[in-house]
Amino acid sequence: MALICAVMCACGGTTQKETIIGKVNVSADESLQPLMEAEERAFEGIIKDVEVNLIFRPEDVSIGLMINDSTRIAVVTRELNAKEQDIIKQNKQQVFTHKLATDAVALITHPANHDTLMTINELKDLFLGKKSNWSELKGANLSEKVVIVFDNNNSSNLSFISQKLGIQDKSKIPFFTANSNKAVIDYVKKTPGALGVIGINWISDTDDPAAEKFIKGINVLGISEIENPATADAYSYPIPYYLKLERYPLRRNVYLLTKDVRNSFLNYACKDKGQLVVLKAGLLPATQPVRMIHVTNKMPE
Repeated sequence: MALICAVMCACGGTTQKETIIGKVNVSADESLQPLMEAEERAFEGIIKDVEVNLIFRPEDVSIGLMINDSTRIAVVTRELNAKEQDIIKQNKQQVFTHKLATDAVALITHPANHDTLMTINELKDLFLGKKSNWSELKGANLSEKVVIVFDNNNSSNLSFISQKLGIQDKSKIPFFTANSNKAVIDYVKKTPGALGVIGINWISDTDDPAAEKFIKGINVLGISEIENPATADAYSYPIPYYLKLERYPLRRNVYLLTKDVRNSFLNYACKDKGQLVVLKAGLLPATQPVRMIHVTNKMPE
């Protein structure tokens, strides 16, 4: 069975030809760093007269830089909130939103933790402090305290998880920060009781030596929204197959926000070559056709 996605002209609509030659400043959330660095390398290998300057900041800061014209594009995992929209209206400006990809937040653990499956309800109990030890979860082989670790206090990963779980007050979540997604991975590798939260694109590009190095020494958890799953098939993983089927619960969109659609980097990222970079990075492209093949093994008669 093959499912084919429709192809659009660009992410979220039509684009115009770039008229400016020189440097394009792009602010992006740090959880998207591997993806955006891959897009930058591919773009500059084709477009010789435009240089991309990537600035990695927390999501709110990245959007603020774009609104204040310090950058031309913000690459983030949400659209403008009400406060940001008010600022744009007061300045009599307009921000265009283009969907680049479907991304995901991944939960990672130490290999000593043999339980690689978790339900959304179990995750919420951990985040609300109702459960604090691995031994309180089904299938656990550890008795250590669960140590939840994020990249930073203003992390898009933290904001997304909080919103997904319906937690309004982040201060109620028992977590600490490691300053970057890479640092979260490093911490999990040496801490059996850790539960790390990262952007999946840090480990999803199997052709990237850095991603391959990161994924060695960690488990990526399967997540289920079913309260009491009967089989392992009820759990989904942060890979394009489950993102396309909308089965992985912690999926999210990646957006390009800009005031100026006359931008060659925007056009590149939204069209075929840029979307192939998204696919290679292990995420789901917004416009690139994706073929999903379901193979069933059948015993010979």
